[in-house]
Amino acid sequence: MRLSLDDRARMLFEVVQEEYFARAKPAMKAAIQENTRALEEILDRMKQIPHYENSALLKPFCEMGDSTAVEIHQLGDAMEQPFMLFIMGMGKYGKSTLINALLRQKVAEMDFLPKTWKIDIFESHEVLNTAQVKRKDGTVQQLGVEECKALLKAEEDKQAASSREAGEEFRKQSAAYRSIEEKEELKKLIYDKMLYRSDIVEVRWPVQVNSLLKNFRLVDTPGLVQNLLGEVKVSIHEYYHKADGVIWMLDATTISARKSREMMDKLEQALSDVGGRTDNMIAVLNSIDKVRKSGGEEAVQSVTEQANHIFGDIFKQIVPLSAKEALDGLLTGDRELIERSGIIRLHQVIHSHFLPEAQRMQLVSKQVGLRNVCYQLGQEAAKYQTRLEQDLNTFIKGSEAFQENLNVLIQKIDKSNQHFFEKYISKVNRNIETKAELLFDYNEAAQQQSYLESSIFQLGWLKREVEKLRRKYAAMLQEFYDYHAPKAVFKEYVHLSIDKLPTNLRQEVQLQVDTQSFDFDASSLSFLSGAGMFVAGGLVLGPLGLVLAGIASVLGLAKWLAVKMKLSGLKQELHQTLVTIIEKMEAEMIDSLNSQLEDISNRIQGIRYTTFAELHGDIQDSEELLELLVELRSRMSSPDGDLHIKQLLIDLFQEGKQFEHSFITR
Repeated sequence: MRLSLDDRARMLFEVVQEEYFARAKPAMKAAIQENTRALEEILDRMKQIPHYENSALLKPFCEMGDSTAVEIHQLGDAMEQPFMLFIMGMGKYGKSTLINALLRQKVAEMDFLPKTWKIDIFESHEVLNTAQVKRKDGTVQQLGVEECKALLKAEEDKQAASSREAGEEFRKQSAAYRSIEEKEELKKLIYDKMLYRSDIVEVRWPVQVNSLLKNFRLVDTPGLVQNLLGEVKVSIHEYYHKADGVIWMLDATTISARKSREMMDKLEQALSDVGGRTDNMIAVLNSIDKVRKSGGEEAVQSVTEQANHIFGDIFKQIVPLSAKEALDGLLTGDRELIERSGIIRLHQVIHSHFLPEAQRMQLVSKQVGLRNVCYQLGQEAAKYQTRLEQDLNTFIKGSEAFQENLNVLIQKIDKSNQHFFEKYISKVNRNIETKAELLFDYNEAAQQQSYLESSIFQLGWLKREVEKLRRKYAAMLQEFYDYHAPKAVFKEYVHLSIDKLPTNLRQEVQLQVDTQSFDFDASSLSFLSGAGMFVAGGLVLGPLGLVLAGIASVLGLAKWLAVKMKLSGLKQELHQTLVTIIEKMEAEMIDSLNSQLEDISNRIQGIRYTTFAELHGDIQDSEELLELLVELRSRMSSPDGDLHIKQLLIDLFQEGKQFEHSFITR
């Protein structure tokens, strides 16, 4: 008897579905392994960049990448574990009470605000005195239950204390800052440096064997609209990607509150960014006993209809429930209370909605989870790439601007030098023409030397003017350095004025702004040795000395005859001596100034290179770093964890699966 078309189609679908799940899991595991390997390889190359260990931006990004690699690896491990059923919702909506009711025992703490820094996983276990603590780096620690509780209490106390201190510090320091950008960076600095963040990400608690835990693990999550640790808030997608299924807690007494709907819209948006979905979610309309007490069954019906109207497009089922009544009834054996609470209906919905689809949901959740964690790292890589490109552009433009300004300064100094020497040359030339003849009035060389220094070359005036010029140039160089040194600094917090910070916070960011090793003092500028050669008797040496000796040899003659014989040659030698003096002084000035300018240039460039490296590592490797970021983003944008039906059918056909022969002709 031939099968109907519907029967054949159904059988074909079942075979394809069976083959799909048989192949999709290995494909997913292979994708996870490949993405983990590729990510770790890229990160390892980033860590090879010189100065990585002290880089304020590169190192934290790589550490974030390491955490992502651990998360990706754990997604693969989770595929071999039971179905993870997350209890999620806003604040104190009774998640812990619901977990206790579902497990028929008190295992989750109640009447406390949920922690914002971990998830609690409840799983059946024969040994009930040992808990398992997992940290951000993937390491696992086995502790006694009471020891584990003490550890978590200590972690909670540290976070709470640091949160108070950080909040107080921000309120105290923010008054000194005006702009929004400054205040935002101040807040980031304070919370980054002062807030204690536990590296514990999940705790697995042993629970007595329970019918629900044969197929599921229950997971208690942080309250999602709480601001417990100062500015630490938890986004839904931080946990959602780990969930195979979700029971979302709604408060029946505040069903019209916008927060729940806004949060679900954000979840849908976050998931749409990575091609995700919310079809693995049901909702519990908790505290229905309060609604019933105030308005009876009619009120319960009205609130349930309202919840379906608001959230029906998101949740496949919305179950009215009183977690408190359920737990009280289970603990006291009150059957009527149990039935009225809605817990039986919830168990039915959990099994009917999740269990038949468990294999598919678990696989899809890992596919979405892989895309989500890769997407999040890709977004952070994009932000870091933008910052790196901005800093590289600033480095190049800053270097160019500095060189342009340096050239302007050199031109200004050259012009000032030219004016100074022209003035001195004019003064000395005038003295030579009008006063050289008086040299013949002196018989002694010492007298002639003194006259040359004071009246011809005016050494006293020259020394005073050179000192003025030295101070002028020293001030110009110092001002130039003081202007450009801060502009050469690369800082993690670009808007924040470090000088306004208290000592403890200033020390935290000192590496990014410390230019002390590059300090410049222009007061050491000196070019007086050229003028000092006058005092050393330089003018009586060389050609001028011969001229003076010639004057001495004719002193016995009449003055008019001596002048007639020697004055012309004397003036010529004095003019030549002036040229020699100017050349030596100018050369010494230029050498001294060039040495100082080169020193300034090296110091400014040193600041630029050093502070850039303190953010991103050596700038010489920045192009490679950019290429690695682009490669990482490309890898994270397409983690390829899905097995498509089209490809499956092609594979089946290529493997010789004769669907037509097996089913159509049956």
